[in-house]
Amino acid sequence: MDKIVWLIAVILVGIGLPIQGGLINKMSKEISSPIWASIISVCVTVLLYLVYALVTKQPSPQIPIYKTTPITWIAGFFGGMYILISSMAFSRLGAAFTFACLLAGQMFMSVIMDHFKILVPEIKPINIYRIIALIMIFGGVYLLKKY
Repeated sequence: MDKIVWLIAVILVGIGLPIQGGLINKMSKEISSPIWASIISVCVTVLLYLVYALVTKQPSPQIPIYKTTPITWIAGFFGGMYILISSMAFSRLGAAFTFACLLAGQMFMSVIMDHFKILVPEIKPINIYRIIALIMIFGGVYLLKKY
């Protein structure tokens, strides 16, 4: 049951991503700045996280944040680039093609990470089914671009 709940949650969040891209794109046109539209989006995200942390009484980090592994801070870079690039590409490539490309990149890197156990809990080797899945994803990207 727990997996079904998470599956539904992930699908619903996935549904929201193109909407987010479209809204940031709309805001960037309204204020004439994709950077500031992205900054506003990130600020709303931080506010949401703060409210959640306070409402659910999340404990403070057990070690000072500055003692965390420096490379983990790169996650913020990827999050910021995701918001900025996807919102800017949205008006140039369209919703479907932008998010198909994002999905293809995510799937490709996820398969590599699973295979080599990079930042994941267990190895899931590349096999014929994973290769077919990637080919289908990239085929979908191609079809969205062509038609």
